[in-house]
Amino acid sequence: MKLNDVLEKRIQQSSQGHSKKSNAPSADLYVSKKLQEMRATNEERINQLVLDYLDRPKEIAAKLVKRDSFFLGALMVALSGDFPDAITKLAFSKAGASNNPYKDDLEKKLRQNLVDAISLNLTLASTGNHGYAVAYKFSKNDYRNPVYRSLCLYFKTLARVQKKLVGAFTIVLSKELMDEPFTTKTQVRVKNKLRRILESVLGQDEKAAAYTIEYAKTAEYHMHGLVLYPREKEQELRLELRRIASNQRNSVVIKTGRSYQRIMSLKEGHASQLTGNQARVWDYSGITVGYADYCSKDLGKTLNGSDITSSIITISSKSYPPVGIAPYVNARKELISICAKKVRNEITLIGHDEFARGIEEQVPIYRALRSLMLQQQD
Repeated sequence: MKLNDVLEKRIQQSSQGHSKKSNAPSADLYVSKKLQEMRATNEERINQLVLDYLDRPKEIAAKLVKRDSFFLGALMVALSGDFPDAITKLAFSKAGASNNPYKDDLEKKLRQNLVDAISLNLTLASTGNHGYAVAYKFSKNDYRNPVYRSLCLYFKTLARVQKKLVGAFTIVLSKELMDEPFTTKTQVRVKNKLRRILESVLGQDEKAAAYTIEYAKTAEYHMHGLVLYPREKEQELRLELRRIASNQRNSVVIKTGRSYQRIMSLKEGHASQLTGNQARVWDYSGITVGYADYCSKDLGKTLNGSDITSSIITISSKSYPPVGIAPYVNARKELISICAKKVRNEITLIGHDEFARGIEEQVPIYRALRSLMLQQQD
């Protein structure tokens, strides 16, 4: 089956599967495909920058500080994994319906989303230490941890290069594995068992995973995380993970994609005749940093009254991933910090809105995104 056919089928299934929750139509296939291409191109470009920085930090840093602030602002948002999803996310107006032409509303939403993404990333850049057990909360359902985002982006680029998949997994843990109260011994036991499973399925030298353990009364102890694996190993991995899972039917879930809602492009808006807060579509993509954000929501919380807090736990081999998890995470953090310093100074002079306008007008990837979202025909 061709890529376009696969994507179209997934978009349709996404829309049908969520029809009870929303009357939003399916995404236009052309727009969806272009957004996926932009996302992949951006992730590959950012990954190469991080690798170059790890290899030649002083040279790359010197080149970056000479670039204009609009380029660095766009780069900061890209390094965070926010392009293009944060720019095309749903943006609701309190007024609801609008009497303005949809094109005007769409332009305002794209601009405001960019302003918000810049502001949020500047805030994160100023937090200093990005630990493995801290969740930065920005709204009711918006939690972030830069380390988790780095891991997600790194796994995605490795998967693309090595023809593997990134699986977002949830496992409801077997009660036999757990202690009450939760202790360091429990934590080590779970990690060791998961590590042995990954080694048996993926091999000792090619295991890579990151996860967090959470507690909820409905699901008790469970873990959310990311794992890198070859497509042909998926069924075996699912079966082996059941060794640490409860007997519930859906105690092991692995997903390689997500259904999500975004704002309509101008083409989609004209086709549907929807405006205002109704101008949204169901789309489909692979795993994005949004899943890393979801995994971050309980970081720093104690586990069911114990003195152990939920944190990011990684499993890897000595030589895999190739450059190591910690160096990759630190390099990306340093690159964002370089960008943020100049961006912050420029915004002090011209303001957020004018700064976002400068990015839209002068940075090629943003011009391409606006062209896609504002064009009426293919």
